[in-house]
Amino acid sequence: MVRRKPDTAPVGRGLPAWLGIYGDMVTLILCFFVLLFASSSMSEEKFRLIAESFAGQNPYINSVGGVGVSELLGAGIIEMPVPGQNEEDSETGEEAADKPRRELRRMVSEFRTQFAGYNIENNFEAPINVEFFEQYVLLELPSSILFDPGKSGLKPESYEIMDVVGEILAEYDENDIVIMGHTDNIPISTPQFPNNWYLSAARAIEVAQYLIEEHGMAQSKIITQGFGEFRPKDTNLTPEGRANNRRVEIRVNK
Repeated sequence: MVRRKPDTAPVGRGLPAWLGIYGDMVTLILCFFVLLFASSSMSEEKFRLIAESFAGQNPYINSVGGVGVSELLGAGIIEMPVPGQNEEDSETGEEAADKPRRELRRMVSEFRTQFAGYNIENNFEAPINVEFFEQYVLLELPSSILFDPGKSGLKPESYEIMDVVGEILAEYDENDIVIMGHTDNIPISTPQFPNNWYLSAARAIEVAQYLIEEHGMAQSKIITQGFGEFRPKDTNLTPEGRANNRRVEIRVNK
């Protein structure tokens, strides 16, 4: 009796089962890298070259789901970003975030340029100071430049300085401004001002009114505060220290 040989695939014909699984796995890997490339900033032309090089080397990964990578790109199913788009967007965001700080630095430069001559030519009790901080610019105007002792009305000779302040601040009309009045600790008691707190508040309001009426600044962007003698920047034990404490501060917020 002739025994029948078991069915076996002839040598050299068909594919082993493991090779089909391998092909599927490599295809999935290709899909994964296609997605990675699609989310990167690589140019479309470079991606085409890479995909074609893969296809030329391995017949099992010449397509994704039966459709070539080039066809997917051409049909818009896979979209490559514009070269450098991510970098440009990032730079634009950083520049936008840094713009307020640059504007404050420019403001400081303008103030210092304008007031350098005033501090040199005039014998003020205290100098005009301008300081830059991360969140705001602080302009300090000695009260002796703006007001007579115990008064809250601006002196006519202060108008020139106030006009310089107004012209510069008008360039930054989107910024919020806080105007703060300060005095020394020498008591005051008049029918108009019962104490230094009233006087400091009235002086801050006077400066704000000048900026609003003479330079068209928005009242909604200005806040006034009076601190009296309670926030000194110097000692009240000397005439020089008290002169430094009598001041109006203009804080321009970022």
